[in-house]
Amino acid sequence: MKVLVVLALVNLACAFKLFKNIIVADDNNFEEVIGTRGSYTLVNFYSVTCDHCQKLAPLYEPLATLFKDTNVQIAQVEGRENKRVRRQQQIRGFPTIRLYHFDGTHVASFTGDRTTERLAQFVEDHTGVRAKWPEVKTIQMDNSTGVESIIEENPKGRLIVAFVAPWTHGFTDRLNIYERVASKFPDVQFVSVDVSSEQNSDIVSKYRVDSYPTFLYFDKDDSPTFRYFVDHDTTEDRIAKFLMGQLGEEYDSLETLQDDRSTYLEDKEPSRKYGFNRGFVEEDNGDDDLEDEKWKKLREL
Repeated sequence: MKVLVVLALVNLACAFKLFKNIIVADDNNFEEVIGTRGSYTLVNFYSVTCDHCQKLAPLYEPLATLFKDTNVQIAQVEGRENKRVRRQQQIRGFPTIRLYHFDGTHVASFTGDRTTERLAQFVEDHTGVRAKWPEVKTIQMDNSTGVESIIEENPKGRLIVAFVAPWTHGFTDRLNIYERVASKFPDVQFVSVDVSSEQNSDIVSKYRVDSYPTFLYFDKDDSPTFRYFVDHDTTEDRIAKFLMGQLGEEYDSLETLQDDRSTYLEDKEPSRKYGFNRGFVEEDNGDDDLEDEKWKKLREL
């Protein structure tokens, strides 16, 4: 009898295909997935041709880690391919996110802004299960906190500052792409500046930031020289590539990050460095007129 039970459990586990820790349900196993005894199941009904679904994917995926080893399962169903489930559940559009009880009851449907934090809160509110948020590695900087003091507190003096706005896609969530990259670089202090806050106006003005997100890299060895990088279609890989270019061979073989077509390029002149698509900063030569000209040229790129 015990052998039969074990075999049944093995077969059930094999029936659930995993994609980055997310259970993939379909017409054949949907009832089995949500019927896992003692569990709630959050299901994302999506379509591979849906732009909103593609934007949701990197925000939905972390939920599998946040609720790992709890009685909340994170699943997804390709709605167009699995017509039986789509019709049975009366899915009218994509993405549709629903929470189910193991008895098959549809507990609630998610509405509102689709972010990892809001989705996690939705699950918590309806199940009582708390998400396991990782320790925050990014610190907030404002006018009262100087770059120099943060560098002094960091053993290796390496610092990357992201100037972001509330409307900057991918940076406002609690588990945002900047925070996820921070976990890959333990020797670099990641700092964030909210440009919309009045208390940050001085530091935004000091570094003449007018595009978001903007990344500034500081190193105690060449402070106050910094590298400038702006990209409005920023990804985890691009931020990591930018940092790898600054740090040199130390992070050249970072296996956990995929290669990106964008590369960090260095001009033959050691005083000038380029980002992925625009922006450069030259070493300070003490000439204010040249400094103003530099920033004017930067904005024109």
